Amino acid sequence: MPLVFVSYARENQDFVLRLVHDLRQHGVPIWFDQLAIPAGAQWDVVIENALEDATHVLLVMSKASVNSPNVRDEIDMAIDEDKTIIPILLEDCRRPLRVRRLQYMDFRGGYENALQGLLAALPRYGLPMRQSRMSPRQATYFYFWTTLLDRARTQTSLHAHISPGKRNVIAASAGKPGLKFRYALHRRDASVQLDIATPDRARNKAIFDTLTAAKPAVEAAFGGPLEWERRDGNKASRIKKTLPLAGLDNEANWPDIQTAMIAAMIRLADALRPHIDALPD
Repeated sequence: MPLVFVSYARENQDFVLRLVHDLRQHGVPIWFDQLAIPAGAQWDVVIENALEDATHVLLVMSKASVNSPNVRDEIDMAIDEDKTIIPILLEDCRRPLRVRRLQYMDFRGGYENALQGLLAALPRYGLPMRQSRMSPRQATYFYFWTTLLDRARTQTSLHAHISPGKRNVIAASAGKPGLKFRYALHRRDASVQLDIATPDRARNKAIFDTLTAAKPAVEAAFGGPLEWERRDGNKASRIKKTLPLAGLDNEANWPDIQTAMIAAMIRLADALRPHIDALPD
């Protein structure tokens, strides 16, 4: 998937935060360091990896950025790796020699018109018409799941063939008909779960009871207690782990939220997999 990297100076972060938000609302896959580097990570290694993965680099040009050693290093790497560089002229400043011949987007005279020109030059997720029909909330879910899936695929194949959606859940088959491993994201928490939802209510309860009989072994393998929801008043049953994480509206913490969700999903799948595989088809 195309990825857009933003190179900028910290002095311009208010402008960049607005720009990143607006580009994401239009389906542009932005990698932004403040929202993509989890706590404790070696930031220079993470940035280098993101630059390697990127197809486009936005260079925010200002008096501060043209004098920033970090920005110069990022642009040197982008040129060496043959990335598409789009300079964004934020204010009058000396343009670096290596990008002086590149066509730039001029944000000095007005934000909205320049934004539209920039959007025309950037890759977007999937189908632009689909993206244009999304509400801001749906677009935010879409971006959250896209970034989570990109990260998860480096650690597990569980959701490797799942596309991001615009609702608060995404799910992948658990290997048996009607059983799915599901991620869910809410305003104040997130969860990973096994949904047992075949068309047959009695079969769902029988599967749940069979898995419940292995509860001590499952929770020992998971590394802690799970929530076992037989849900007798519903057709489906569920086994899940709620994660007390600030949800969708806390975008600054998305990297940490996604790290916790992916780790919990891997543990849940590993703990349940032997027992699911032993179920009759």
